[in-house]
Parts: sequence; C-alpha cells; structure tokens
Amino acid sequence: MSSKCFFAFFLLGMLSVLISCKEEKSVPDVSGISTDGKFDHGFLYIFDPNGQEKIQATLTGANKTFLDLYLHQVIFPRDTSVTDENAAAKLAAIASDPIMKGLSDTLHLAFDDQLTDLNTAFQNSFKYLKHYFPDYPTPNIYLCNTLFNYQKFIFQDVDGKDGIALGGEMFLNDYIDYKGLDPTNPAYSDYLTRTFNREHLVKKAMDLVVDELAGPPSGGRLLDYMIQNGKKLYVLQHLLPYAPDSIIFEYTPEQVAWCKENELEMWGFFLEEKLFFESSPLKIAKFISDSPNSPGMPVEAPGKTANYLGLQIIKKYVENTPGMDIRQLLKQNNSQEILDKSRYKPKAKQ
Repeated sequence: MSSKCFFAFFLLGMLSVLISCKEEKSVPDVSGISTDGKFDHGFLYIFDPNGQEKIQATLTGANKTFLDLYLHQVIFPRDTSVTDENAAAKLAAIASDPIMKGLSDTLHLAFDDQLTDLNTAFQNSFKYLKHYFPDYPTPNIYLCNTLFNYQKFIFQDVDGKDGIALGGEMFLNDYIDYKGLDPTNPAYSDYLTRTFNREHLVKKAMDLVVDELAGPPSGGRLLDYMIQNGKKLYVLQHLLPYAPDSIIFEYTPEQVAWCKENELEMWGFFLEEKLFFESSPLKIAKFISDSPNSPGMPVEAPGKTANYLGLQIIKKYVENTPGMDIRQLLKQNNSQEILDKSRYKPKAKQ
C-alpha cells in the first residue's frame, strides 16, 4: 500500500493534546489490598569496591534460591569451581576492576534516590495484580547487577512465588552509551536502548508477569499473535493504569500519536497485504516483535503495529461481550471468534 494512503501530517501544537487525551477508564480502588512481594536491591551494589567482607555479608543474607541462580547462571555460568565458600572472593576480584568502580558509581547515581519510589510503584502494580488475579502469588523483585548479561528474567522462587530479576545496569540509558559498549550487538540498537531507563523498568518487569498469565498464542498466524499480544497489552494497562501509552507500547509519544491517527490505514494495510493468516516468521516478525519499523508502511510507523491493532480489537471485544472480565478474556483462545465478535471497524480520523 502506498504511503500516500496514510495520513501522516501532524500539527506540532496538537501533539501534546493527542498524547494527553487518553481514553477514560475506570480504575479500581486498591488502597485496601495488601501484598507480600518483596523488593530486594542488595545485589544492585554487589560490586561496590567495599571489600570481600561486605560482599560476604550480602551473600549470607541472600535468598538461597536467587543466590544460586545469580552465582551459577548469571555471573559465573562457565566457572564450575564457584562454591559458597569462595564466591565472595571471586566477586571481590571482579569488583576490584577499575571499570567496575565506574559502573558502580553510575548505579548509585541512577538509583540511590529512586529505590523507594520504585518499590512503591511495584507494590501499587501488585495491588492491581491481586485485584484482578487474586490467586496469583505476588512476585518477588530482585534488582541486581548482572554485568550486562540480562535485563530481566523470571524464575521459580520460594513458596510458589515467581521471582523477577532485573539487571539495573541495563536501565542506564540516561547515563551510558550502550552502543559504545558493543557496536556490533543488535540488542544495543537505538530503538531498543531508548527504553533502557528507569521509566520503563516496572513495565518491563510486569511484562514477564503478563506473559505468565496469558501464555502463548493459540496458533502461529499473525492474527493469533495480534490477538494474544492485544490481550497482554490490555492486561498490562490494567496493572499499570496510570502509565502513559508511550510506556505501555514502548513507543515515542510521536509514534503513539501516529498510530492513533493512522489506525484505519494500518488496518487496511494488513487486509490488502493478506497478512492476517500469514504464518511465516520472516514476514510477520516486525509487526509483532521489537523493530524500528513496520515493513511496507511509511517510515513514521513504528514496529509492533499488529500489537497496537490487537489491543484495539480486544477493547472492542470486551466492550461488546457482556460480563467479560479480564480473567475470562485470557481463557478465550479462538482468535477468529474474538475478531468477529469484536465487530472492530476502525474509523477514519476527521
């Protein structure tokens, strides 16, 4: 489809209005809900140049499940000689590297005055999680330094809970140049590292929770991914009800505005290109996964445009299905039926 079919002209003065005019939504009162998820940041500063004794104290007080995972799979995955007895010495050897002091200083600069706010943000999100999914155990959060090995991962923690580990050094885009660390690493592409900051940290953690709740798509077609990813975004919006769309979609504000203005044209593109029933990963990947663009669309179009439309379909489906709550939604696995019952039909912007 020609880019002429897309309305991509914006008045700069209206941009902030488009971004701020979010759809009204009912946010439940969760002030009376208590949560028991912990926020552990002891391993964020594990490589501070404070000597082996302080490192040993951190290890001694650590959750054994997380500690074993951190030592043997994150920091020393190929060193089979690491034991509980020598781990502190090995970590202290890493901490003695002058480069580590610079990283440690940056972590302190970025997080020292943010930890309380981050904990509050997580606990608030967990209250919404408990409200909508009362049987889902509140996760434990571990903010740590993974030496640039992982940004986030989820694991089975104690007492049937999920543990979510977050590499704090992977949220420092305001302070360091990731591409400069490794120019050949595609994970450090600009469109990705733009979200490597504290503003996106809670959202990225909750992505893992939503993945656990929603599970995989029911099939391999673009439509299946579109519907499933739309469900995930819908749940995410309910767990982070005050997060702006730019955080939820991981778009720039300009990209959010572009998608809102061109919803009909995006829909027409997928119809014209007969992509809904396409199952080739090579043909659909950039429409559902992180990407700087959506092939065939104008340069202003971000990646993951199918997910954006998927959310709009899910909203209409819930709206047109009386009694449909968020838990029931996740049990609906027939993508075609969801699309049909949604009666989704984007309208041209006036």
